[in-house]
Amino acid sequence: MAKDVYINDQGDFEQDDKGNVAMVDGLDEIAQSCMIALNTRKGGWVLDTDEGLDWGAVIGSNVHDQFVTAAIRETLLEDPRIDDLHDISFERDSRQLKIYITIEVKNQLKEVVWEAGVVND
Repeated sequence: MAKDVYINDQGDFEQDDKGNVAMVDGLDEIAQSCMIALNTRKGGWVLDTDEGLDWGAVIGSNVHDQFVTAAIRETLLEDPRIDDLHDISFERDSRQLKIYITIEVKNQLKEVVWEAGVVND
């Protein structure tokens, strides 16, 4: 499995007191890649306009769970390391949408929690 620079919840790199950048690998690296893919709007990255999530299916005034699920599946299953997605569930609190996704990689499961943000205009 790959190794990558760790990105914290604020979107920053972290380093220790010697200046070494924190790294992430294994299932945690794949989960981080999932978060990056979900936070990238489809068409928003000039180097690959097909990369990312169709946010029109996720955020707006007429959002349906089945469209959100389909958009998430399409986005995350583009990564050849992900074998399958399990247990996609939704939690709505006021105008926030939090989505719990369990990814399967080589018969190992890892939960990813993604906060989609405002769901109503």
